[in-house]
Amino acid sequence: MAKNAASFYVTILIGLGLLAAASQPLWQRGLAGENDFVGLYVGARLSGTTDLFSPQAARGVQHEITEGKAHFPALSFIRPPFYSVLMRPLGWLPYRTAYAVFTGINFAAFALFLWLYSRAHRDTLVLAAFSAPMLMSFANGQDTPLVTALAGIALWLAVRGRDFLAGLLLSLAAIKFHLLLLVPVALILHRRWRFLQGGLAGGAALTAIAFLGEGLDWPARMLAALSNPEVHPGAEQMTTLRNLVFHLTGGDNRTLEAGLAIAVAGLFAFVASKLADFRAAYGLALVGGLLIPHHAYPHDLLLLLAAVPILALAECPKPVKALAAIASLPPLSIALLAGSPVSVAAPVLLLAILVAAALPAAHLSAHRSPQAAELGQR
Repeated sequence: MAKNAASFYVTILIGLGLLAAASQPLWQRGLAGENDFVGLYVGARLSGTTDLFSPQAARGVQHEITEGKAHFPALSFIRPPFYSVLMRPLGWLPYRTAYAVFTGINFAAFALFLWLYSRAHRDTLVLAAFSAPMLMSFANGQDTPLVTALAGIALWLAVRGRDFLAGLLLSLAAIKFHLLLLVPVALILHRRWRFLQGGLAGGAALTAIAFLGEGLDWPARMLAALSNPEVHPGAEQMTTLRNLVFHLTGGDNRTLEAGLAIAVAGLFAFVASKLADFRAAYGLALVGGLLIPHHAYPHDLLLLLAAVPILALAECPKPVKALAAIASLPPLSIALLAGSPVSVAAPVLLLAILVAAALPAAHLSAHRSPQAAELGQR
């Protein structure tokens, strides 16, 4: 037993060491603060003004941060306005201090998620130690660790019968709502009404905050900001169907992309309706959420670190569990960073997970396995 424990922790240390050795350029950028947090800080600074979604106003804040040395066209604020209101206190702080606080919040939430899930699925710690998306998220000043933690902890609460609180918590993950578009489908198909009610209550409160903070016209301004192609660069480095379309057609084709997204959503709905275990439907919703939006990058694959233990402890086909674990490993992230043509492996593999779940979906037993109950018992 002691020998196995020693091997387990040595494996974790090896994974962390390899990530640290391979990540010097990323950490240099991260420590300098020249990363995606710039866009979030822009939102914190412009919160409560009529310029929240203005590229020109964003440029002004960016010039102030970098003392006029740099401008990042892709880093305008494009999140829901409630997030800018919640982030407003960070805008009162100097940029570096705000960045440190933001990173600390993400780290604390992610650490809590790992602690909760590693008790039922110990390999979660090993996958985290080798997780390139985790490294990219922290080094790039992203909030994907927070979204991953919220998604994972929400399910952890739900399996303990606290569905309404789970929904309230998950509503905060609307800071990246485009990655969770299939979760409500899973809730409806599995009749998790209290979970859904909690999400709707939280969503209503956040929407009210958005209107109070940004006025009645923010939806039109946000839509205009999202329609700016400068905030969606690098189709060939995305986890989404947009990447697949890019390889099939040699460029963007929004009609084809939308058609494929509808088809994938339909495939997920079929699978989720046949699965007896809500955990499996929830985990697959996280996988599908990386496919159907227009905008998702390698760091967003961190959501798989929640999906993998959820699927491992649920009743679903073994190929689904294996493919999800493979997708969470560094090679897929590296393929995305490498770009065309190897990056198409990401949407293809994510799609393969859903297909692997669809093939035997109609034959799954309605009884949970002992392993599926483990997460709810711990």
